Amino acid sequence: MKITSNKWHHIKLVAGVAAISFSPLAVKLVSFSTTVSAFYRSLYAALFFLLMSLFKYKEEYGVKHFKWLLPSIIAGIFLGIDLEVWHKTIIFLGAGPATFLGNSQIIFITLFAAFIFREKIPVMYYITVALVMAGLYLLTPSATATVGRTIGYMLGLIVGFTYAGMLIGLRYAKSRSAGKYPELRSLSTVFSAAALVIALYAVTVEHATLVVWDGRSHAIMMVAAFMCQTLGWYLINNSITEIPAHEGSLLLMLQPLLATVWGCIFFLEPLGAVQVFGIMLTLAGIIVYQLRYSPKTPGVRLGFEE
Repeated sequence: MKITSNKWHHIKLVAGVAAISFSPLAVKLVSFSTTVSAFYRSLYAALFFLLMSLFKYKEEYGVKHFKWLLPSIIAGIFLGIDLEVWHKTIIFLGAGPATFLGNSQIIFITLFAAFIFREKIPVMYYITVALVMAGLYLLTPSATATVGRTIGYMLGLIVGFTYAGMLIGLRYAKSRSAGKYPELRSLSTVFSAAALVIALYAVTVEHATLVVWDGRSHAIMMVAAFMCQTLGWYLINNSITEIPAHEGSLLLMLQPLLATVWGCIFFLEPLGAVQVFGIMLTLAGIIVYQLRYSPKTPGVRLGFEE
């Protein structure tokens, strides 16, 4: 069976999402605090992207314009805020509801796709989103038992907004480069900006030290940064601008689902019947939409084009 370029972009995106879904496993294995962990994951990813760019020197450094730079920095700022606020949301609501609210990115992306990118979104997409969100809600063990605080829910929505802002920033950086886009330098900039935001927060607000002498934890963070952040986000960024924004946002919803499955497999985290049903509901919604309602043509409006 011949795989069209459009489907190939979908496959790469799913592979990238699968890669980043392993990130929570690495966090469980290190002695770092959540803030320090987020800092080193971002820093090491930035360095890996920079190193990779040297192996594609002509393509990366032959680009003379810097139209991609500001959107990449903005995307990195959004990413840094996203990582920090998400950890704070967990304090107020617990990991389950925090992750669920964080996936409200699909709402913000859909609004941008419809009103800014001018994408034609079928009615079935909105039905699919409702099914997927219902599945993810069932997937969070503490969702039905948590009486969250108002500030927690507000922070959760901020996580969704900043995640969407990061994705839109990446999309903008690539689309306005008119085919001459130094992708690896752009991603290195994104993670450098994220690391800087996290470092500033750690030093000025938490008064924490970022210097941690734990070789084992650093090794785990380096492997995670390369396998999850570097390879994962390279695949995502390489493909997400080639398909409609709303579809890419839908496929990103696989991340919390896969993270839950990995937690069950590798850490024997409990997974009840309700959570299994949530997984099946989420997968069914995404698969049915992709097979029956996803556009079959590769032509996609990238948005923000000049």
